[in-house]
Amino acid sequence: MSFLSFLTAKKPKGAAPEFFKTLKAVTVVEGSAAKLECWVHAKPEPTIEWLKDGEPVKTSKRVKTYFDSEVCRLTISDTVADDEGEYKCTATNDFGTASCSADLLVNEAIVMPEFEEKMKHVDVTEGDTARFDVRVVGNPKPKIEWSKGGKPITDGGRFRIEQSDDLHSLFIENASMDDFGSYKCVASNEAGRMQCSARLDVKERDIAPEFSDEYGDSPIEVSEGDDLKVNVTIQGNPKPDVEWYKDDKPLRRTSRVSLSTRGNKFGVTVLNVVPEDSGVYKCVAKSSAGTTTRTFQVNIEGMLFCCLLRLNFA
Repeated sequence: MSFLSFLTAKKPKGAAPEFFKTLKAVTVVEGSAAKLECWVHAKPEPTIEWLKDGEPVKTSKRVKTYFDSEVCRLTISDTVADDEGEYKCTATNDFGTASCSADLLVNEAIVMPEFEEKMKHVDVTEGDTARFDVRVVGNPKPKIEWSKGGKPITDGGRFRIEQSDDLHSLFIENASMDDFGSYKCVASNEAGRMQCSARLDVKERDIAPEFSDEYGDSPIEVSEGDDLKVNVTIQGNPKPDVEWYKDDKPLRRTSRVSLSTRGNKFGVTVLNVVPEDSGVYKCVAKSSAGTTTRTFQVNIEGMLFCCLLRLNFA
C-alpha cells in the first residue's frame, strides 16, 4: 500500500453543521408560551448551545431545550417581559460551527381596566374644593371619563381633571350646594370597561351672625305715649337665636312688650311708652358660628320735658 493510499484511508468522514431550517422571529403576548425552533444537519451529531443577547441561556422549569440530532428547540412557558431579546442557536462538531439567530418579542398582555382604588364618598363645606381619586390599571392604558347625572365632565372652569401615572383625580373648586349628587368614573380600553361611583355631600358654610346697618349711632327718640319699635335684620348660618335686653336685663313679653321673628328680621315693640322705658336696649344674636351684639340708646321725650319744667319752677 502506497503512502498516499494510507493517508486517504485514515481521513475521517463527516460534515460540518449546516442549518437547513433557521430560526424565525417570534412574537408572543406576555404570559403565553414561546417556541424557537431550527433544524440542523451535521455528522457527527453536533453540540447545541443557546444564547440570549450573547449570554448562555440558563434552563429552568420555565425554560427548556430539546435536540434530537436534527431538531433544535427552545421553549419558554409563561413568558415575561425580560424574555424578550435576540436568541442564537449554535451547533458545533469536529468539522466546524454554524449558527442562526432570531428575535423574540414579548408584548404586554391586553388587560381590561381594573380599579385598584375606587372613588370614595366626599363631604365638603360650600366654597371648599372637593376631590375624587381613582387608581386604574390595564393594558392598553385605559381612557378615563368623569360624569354626573349622565352628563360628561370636562376639564375647565371649576372642574379640574388631573392624571399622574395610574392615579386619576377630579377636582371641583368652590363647591356649591348644586354640586351635591352622585359622580361616576368610567375606565375603558379595547379589552373592556369598568366603572365606579361615589356621592358628594356639600354642607352649608357656617357664617357668624351679622347685623345689617339699619340704625346709626344716634339715640332713638320717642315721645311719651307713642310706641317704640326697634327692628333689625340679622344674616348668618345657621339661623341665630336672638335675645333682647334693657339695661342688661332680659326683656320678657308682657301686655305692652312684644318680641317678633320673621325670617331674618327680629324686632321688639313697646306700646304706649313711659319715661321709665328709656334706657339702653340690646340685641344679642348667637349661633354655633359666633355671637354679635347691637345696642340702642332709647330716650323718651316726655321725661326730658318733665326735667325742663322742674328747672323752670326751681
